[in-house]
Amino acid sequence: MSNNRRLGHHSGEYRCRNLVVEDSLKVANKQISAANTPGRVLYVDRNHNLGGSSGDGSSWDNAFLTITEAIAAVNADFTGATKKSRGRNAVIYIAEGWYIEIPSATDLVLTASDVTIIGVAPGNHDQIVLAGSSVAGTLTIGSGFPALTIKGNNCTVMNIGFFTHDNTEPSLRIGGHSSGSTGTSQVTGNKIINCAMVRNADDGSAVGIETSDQDGCLIQGCLFTTSCKDSGIQIISNGVTNPVNVFIEDCKFIGVPTGIDANAGHNITIRDCVFLDDSSDRPGTLIVPCAGAGASSVACYDSFAEGIAENSFVTGATVNLEGRNTNLD
Repeated sequence: MSNNRRLGHHSGEYRCRNLVVEDSLKVANKQISAANTPGRVLYVDRNHNLGGSSGDGSSWDNAFLTITEAIAAVNADFTGATKKSRGRNAVIYIAEGWYIEIPSATDLVLTASDVTIIGVAPGNHDQIVLAGSSVAGTLTIGSGFPALTIKGNNCTVMNIGFFTHDNTEPSLRIGGHSSGSTGTSQVTGNKIINCAMVRNADDGSAVGIETSDQDGCLIQGCLFTTSCKDSGIQIISNGVTNPVNVFIEDCKFIGVPTGIDANAGHNITIRDCVFLDDSSDRPGTLIVPCAGAGASSVACYDSFAEGIAENSFVTGATVNLEGRNTNLD
């Protein structure tokens, strides 16, 4: 509600359906802010065919056919004239299936903040896969972009598999800058939960998840496999001098040359993670769980690394490693 409009002073009980708070509202003398009210809900189902055309995303019966359409919609809501009414706390539900879409400089870049993307298929991480490709409907090396880039704040991605058939790009990028570029923007508070970098016969992406100047990032319950050519998670900085804190919890790294690659100026907390060689596929590819050269500090708790000596768990001259209760083989 805005413009000082008020509900009448009447006694009794009131029920409001789909109430949107544009600025603030008091209910029983309790302040309700716009930041805490639900936003627009969108649905994506590539298998739902409305006569060959996409719906408006408003329901499963009228679902979008592509994730690109849903991301474009929440981006427009967040920056456009409708921002107050539905640009906050948007939710995108995605049905089971492989979504082979075309990343570009504008597509599949989430610029809105406070967006939750949830895969609703039961089972493993790879029931829903966002596959980046340079040619629609195919898997072609050389797309030049991650499958998804997040530039907003406080976004959450859950239960999604990522596949980028491009061994120079990450599957998922969080932050505004790619490796090697510079800038001073910083995003905060994003969460990647129960996601996976999907296995493929090729090396796949260079990195599973790349965080760039991303503070307060949580990566939890994710799987990084041999589809990551260089490292599971790469944490980079390109010009931001503020502290960068990244939390990695309950993740599994299998056959990845470097589990976590942390560049200078970061505080990394690793908890309940497992780092394994995949002797059946690429034996000996796990070189080190965490390469933390130049990182401010790396704290590791209750984690396990196969065949790695304790003093080799983290490499890097300036690393402050705290390995409390870490089970190192």
